[in-house]
Amino acid sequence: MVLRWLMVLALAVTLSTLTFLVGQWLMPPLLLWAGAHAGFRGGADLVGAARAFGPLGIASLTATAAVAAGRAWASRAIAVESGASAARERLVFGVIPPVAWYFQPRPNEQIALRRALTTGGAALVALPGMRGVGKSQIAAAYARECIKSGFGLVAWINAESGPTADLVRLLEVLGLGPAHEDQLTHEALVHRVRSVLERHDGLQRLIVFDNVEDPEDVREYLPTTGTTKTIITSNHREFVSMPGITAIPVDTFTHQQGRSFLAAATGYPHGADADEIGREMGWLPLGLAQAAAYITHNGLTCRQYLDALAEHDLDETLMQQKGADHPGVLRATAMTLARLPQEDSSGFTNKLLVVLSIMSPDGVKRELLTGSAAQSAFGADGTAIARALRILASCSLIAIAASVSLGRAGQTGTDTATVTMHRLIARVVRHRAGQSDSTALVEARQQVHRLLAAARPPEVIVIDDWRSLPIFRTLWPHLDSCAALNSSDRNVRQLFVDLARYQWLVGDYVPARSRCELTIRAWTDWLESGADIPDRKDLREQVLAMRFNLANIVRGLGDLAGARSIDEAVLAEQRVLLGPAHPHTLLSAGGLAADLRGLGHYRQALSHDTETYATWLDQFGRSHRRTLTAQSNLAVNYRLLGDFRAARRFDAQAFQLWRAFYGPDDAMFSAANLARDVRDAGAYRQSVRLLREVHRNVASRAEGRPWRESEVLWSLAVSLRLAGDVHEAVRLLELALSGFESKLGAESHQAAACRLSLAVGWLAMGDRRATPELQALLTRYTTKLGAKHPLTLACLSNLAVAEYLFNIGEPESSAQSAAAALSEVLGPEHPHAIAACNNQAVVQATTGHEIGARRRLAEATARAQLKLGTDHPDALSCRANLLLAEKLSGRSEADRELAEVTEELGRRLGTSHPVVLKLRKNEYLCQTIDPHSY
Repeated sequence: MVLRWLMVLALAVTLSTLTFLVGQWLMPPLLLWAGAHAGFRGGADLVGAARAFGPLGIASLTATAAVAAGRAWASRAIAVESGASAARERLVFGVIPPVAWYFQPRPNEQIALRRALTTGGAALVALPGMRGVGKSQIAAAYARECIKSGFGLVAWINAESGPTADLVRLLEVLGLGPAHEDQLTHEALVHRVRSVLERHDGLQRLIVFDNVEDPEDVREYLPTTGTTKTIITSNHREFVSMPGITAIPVDTFTHQQGRSFLAAATGYPHGADADEIGREMGWLPLGLAQAAAYITHNGLTCRQYLDALAEHDLDETLMQQKGADHPGVLRATAMTLARLPQEDSSGFTNKLLVVLSIMSPDGVKRELLTGSAAQSAFGADGTAIARALRILASCSLIAIAASVSLGRAGQTGTDTATVTMHRLIARVVRHRAGQSDSTALVEARQQVHRLLAAARPPEVIVIDDWRSLPIFRTLWPHLDSCAALNSSDRNVRQLFVDLARYQWLVGDYVPARSRCELTIRAWTDWLESGADIPDRKDLREQVLAMRFNLANIVRGLGDLAGARSIDEAVLAEQRVLLGPAHPHTLLSAGGLAADLRGLGHYRQALSHDTETYATWLDQFGRSHRRTLTAQSNLAVNYRLLGDFRAARRFDAQAFQLWRAFYGPDDAMFSAANLARDVRDAGAYRQSVRLLREVHRNVASRAEGRPWRESEVLWSLAVSLRLAGDVHEAVRLLELALSGFESKLGAESHQAAACRLSLAVGWLAMGDRRATPELQALLTRYTTKLGAKHPLTLACLSNLAVAEYLFNIGEPESSAQSAAAALSEVLGPEHPHAIAACNNQAVVQATTGHEIGARRRLAEATARAQLKLGTDHPDALSCRANLLLAEKLSGRSEADRELAEVTEELGRRLGTSHPVVLKLRKNEYLCQTIDPHSY
């Protein structure tokens, strides 16, 4: 930037000096160029005028031109760089309303909005006004300007029923994942949203909260620092008096604006009849649009329209409905609806209108309405549906516009057309449908249900596959608006099951739990009501599936005992209803095994998973997705039990099958599991290489589980620390922890386990923060899991190391308790028990118990060599400690043997590895324990 401007100044000085020296009469072309860039026009007159000023005048003009031209060049270069940077980060979220028919500029409001939002820092603007005045159109116009200007984020949040759902989705798209909400869920969500909106990173951001019903719904999300611009549209006037918010009230069209709109839309000049239409509509833009569409579509004059309007009665019930701000608008809409049979005598257009009125107010993808599923559900071909949509759009009852959704630079955004209906129009449509035909709304809901059922992917496509998410996300928004919960169609109800599993997969636990419990209650009440349910068995099966999802969610929230209780009950019922080999039964068996692993009952979990895997293999074959998942679960059990060889065998085979049958993307997480086994085998550098490759791929492929990148970072950091790269490991652990906390919550199992690894990293750095962190984690694990849980004991063993290294507390007591308990719970041959035994011996060796220390070190060394292998770094470390103890006790051969072991560790780990450096200084080696995922 500075260099460019120095070049500009140099150009100005050079050209002005040259002009002065060469003479005023020799350079007309240069003068024309200089005049143009200096802002003058006039060719020969400019040359003559410049000559009149003499050489000094010409030189000054040339210098001015050079600076102007240079400024343009520098600005273009800066714009290119800024544009490239913005393109890398640009994101448009949500469906921005399309430009309204014959959109009428609102200069006063738009100028005021731009002025209020062009401050350097955060800016908050509210657009209050009654329904139909065009608040959303003004906000949408500004949003489109921001997109063209290259804003880093333009987010459109539908806030009519609260902003939470859209904000959770926004966090997920931003790579922060859906907010995990425990008892402090609201505060956690507010914190995460504010952390995005209040950034000072040079990116411009706009967020629009559209149709806010209650100011309290959005108050806490509003940024107070940073550079984010915020627009709120609302029917409520409370925003006018809210501190920190600039309120720009949006009223109806002025008479001039209304006349201009009607003249442009109808083609009729201004006149008394047009003014009367404006008064009838209260100059409300939505009403005028309805009137103009009716006039042009039916070839009426303004007077004919007024006569027809006068003859149309307005139902008093409709006037009392929420949002009936002006009776003229309701009358105009109702009259337009009454005209539809003349546009389509088949009645299909009207039926489609009712269908649209009970679908999501945020809009419907046009491809959903015109595809084969819709044709089947509506009993009409694509041509008829397209014609009906054109009629509705021409009558200004719906809007159809293409919108780029969730597109990042470098990724392919989905450019689709969205069909939207104004909420006020939808209310009128639903009211009229209910009044004119008691079955119309029921039939419309049934058609939407048939559409959703037909559009749902076949059972062979599972929600775990991230490639299936786009179609599911197209369907889920309509579940609540069309009252699908008690649908008689199994496939429609299955969408609720799909959504619950998806929310569990991405860590959106608390909303998922609420939805699961609501669905289970509704379906259970239905079953117990005595109603005639044609697919009663199917409904019972789906209740059990929802309870299975509930168990997964409860486990994710940390209630392992509660999850186990649910899974045991579900599994028992499924075995009776579906049989022991049914996929749902096998999934529940896998869930129960996960509960048992989480509770620390590893052998019991292994028994369950062995049986489950065998059934999957027998019934569905070795390449089935669920079989491979069951195989990976089996490897997890062996890893937790300390048998890395068996775990590696199962993981290696699963990885090969995933890659062969489903491709490298699906095999990534299996590769991450294999890298853990490689690490457990002592090949730390090989594990690092594998995990770096996985991380490069997973960073852009974590659509299904956005927290998976943090999981890979965590594992990579552990391998790096063991390989000796302690500082990089700690940096990555801090990143992984931040990811877990933002995506799953600070109290999640993953966040706690990552904190444990981070404390171990601090220990390796000699950072005293490790001790209080380990103490806090020990309290947490003891309270939640019990004093004898393997994770609690691993934490206790690590705390003993901290107390020993920092010479605080009672390391001997801690080390003894951890070693004895781990040997009891996991068995003395388990690597964690061996590590704790080694640590106990090290503490003893430095506290005057040398004989006991040598005996324990000999035991630890023998067990490590047998369990891990003689060349495993942990086995070599145990032997090095034993030889150091013997050397210090005076055994003559110990010094030479210790040097040989140190040299062997140097070959395996590197001569500058902290372990090797410690041994060269005759320091004992402690062994810390990292937790495994269950």
